[in-house]
Amino acid sequence: MVGTDTRQRNGTPGIAHDIYSLGVLLYQLLTGHLPHDTLAQVVRHAPFPKPRELNSSICPNLEKVVLRCLEMKPDDRWHSVDELRNAFNKAYYAQMAFNTDRPYMVDAHQPRADWSSRTLELMEKEEWRSAENVASTEYKQSGDPFAFLLMIRSAFRDERYFDVLQALEASPEMLVNETSVIGDLEYLALETYLRTERIYDAARMVDLCMERQGDLPGLFLRKASILGLMARYDESRDLLLFLNKMLPRRQAILRRLVTVYEQLRDFDQAEAFRRVVSG
Repeated sequence: MVGTDTRQRNGTPGIAHDIYSLGVLLYQLLTGHLPHDTLAQVVRHAPFPKPRELNSSICPNLEKVVLRCLEMKPDDRWHSVDELRNAFNKAYYAQMAFNTDRPYMVDAHQPRADWSSRTLELMEKEEWRSAENVASTEYKQSGDPFAFLLMIRSAFRDERYFDVLQALEASPEMLVNETSVIGDLEYLALETYLRTERIYDAARMVDLCMERQGDLPGLFLRKASILGLMARYDESRDLLLFLNKMLPRRQAILRRLVTVYEQLRDFDQAEAFRRVVSG
């Protein structure tokens, strides 16, 4: 189980177990929620909202400390209590000085195009939350689909996938109305569904993307992955074999073929493709 599978050589739980447990406690203290609700979610390390998605007053440094405690692989967590304590102390002072971004106020005397220039400028600087605030203010005032796209793209680039989900669910019409950005919104929704393990939503969205954008190899690969996640291994295999003929010896395709043949218990074929991958 995540957080409980790290053992020292004498068979006792290692420090990574304690680090993980502390991370759960910190997450709950900062957000009022547990990162996972069920044991099954813990075991497979299901995606969960970042602390700042639930409490925007948390500074990025403190969030990084907590998330490293909760890493799935024990080796990716803090390696010692001293290392964690030092990082937490630095994050504490950063938190004391932290001011959340204020909503961007649009000057009525400025040209309307300024909001988009400002948003793109902030995105170029990777100031994702500030960019999101600018675009969000414009979207609330004008309903501009492009503002909505930049708003959720900023959250996505900041890896706040649950914020993206919340925005999509709050404005479902944005994935229905035929606007100039509908294709971009559908693709962004697809990537978000995959990262949050909303598999059936991802299956529906990948079909919409393929209907609109055509049979692009990248979409084929995502569809094959989704079919595998839905345990439709025969269909996933057939699609991957088709892709392998179209794009021979691509590592991403070959690795998925190894996985799907293993799921089909065809270990000879799995080994054959594994040799191609390693060769």
